Amino acid sequence: MKEFEPGENSASIVSVTDRVRPVAIGAPVTSVHFLGDTAAFVGAEENVFLVSGEGEISPVAVHSGGILCAASDGTRIVMGGDDGKLVALSANGKATLLATDAKRRWIDNTALHPDGAVAWSAGKTAFVRSGKGEEKSFDAPSTVGGLAFAPKGLRLAVAHYNGVTLWFPNMAAKPEFLEWAGSHLGVVFSPDNKFLVTAMHEPALHGWRLADNRHMRMSGYPGRVRSMSWSAGGKALATSIVESSWKNLHFTVDPLIATLEKEAADAAGEKISFDQVRTMDDGCNVAYSGVNLICRTVIMAMLVDNQ
Repeated sequence: MKEFEPGENSASIVSVTDRVRPVAIGAPVTSVHFLGDTAAFVGAEENVFLVSGEGEISPVAVHSGGILCAASDGTRIVMGGDDGKLVALSANGKATLLATDAKRRWIDNTALHPDGAVAWSAGKTAFVRSGKGEEKSFDAPSTVGGLAFAPKGLRLAVAHYNGVTLWFPNMAAKPEFLEWAGSHLGVVFSPDNKFLVTAMHEPALHGWRLADNRHMRMSGYPGRVRSMSWSAGGKALATSIVESSWKNLHFTVDPLIATLEKEAADAAGEKISFDQVRTMDDGCNVAYSGVNLICRTVIMAMLVDNQ
């Protein structure tokens, strides 16, 4: 970045920090999603805070306890809680109860499919409800660590101890098992459906090339990976970790990414740690409070937690 010279067009270059607006949520936030033009800050307990473009904050009660997971497709947010409930929230602020665990177990993972299907887990059991309302379940070998739908077809990746199970809810065939020793706590498919990557309990990622199940080891992180998100074209995988740093695993290199951490720190005015990471398809929407969202046009967006 020291060699970057904007030249005559320097006046047209806009910094990320120029587009930041502080929002006083007044509560811990675990993730941020956009429902249209509305920013939704998912609280650690009970509430989601909807923030309009004008900065108006509207808290919505969705759970009676801790909110353990959340996933969004841009039209709704689906959340699981320690009250054993799965709740969906729309952009107009309407909360809908989707499911209640029969044993009142914690619902700690959820995922959404483009056709309207939703997946969630409680203990060792993963559930899928199709867009038509049909519900099926799968018992994993151990506690479910993460869920992800494949971009093509109704196939669900269920991460657990010693690997990942690929389950087709609509087929009677035996699920496919991808083995790798250790605890797998998160999982994502690449947008082209060629790769599957998991976050390990130790500071590393593990991947498989799905065509031949060939392994890919990605280590060297200074802390456990908390969040993963592919860029829109699948050329980069952005990650965040527990400690105050982040990595971007490139297949093609964008030198402007290197400035994100510094600009995020400048915007926050204090030490930061990246808690969640998400890629953006287009545009740049920026919001921050006790937990901050720093967005990079086209490439990526990161949720930043001030400590």
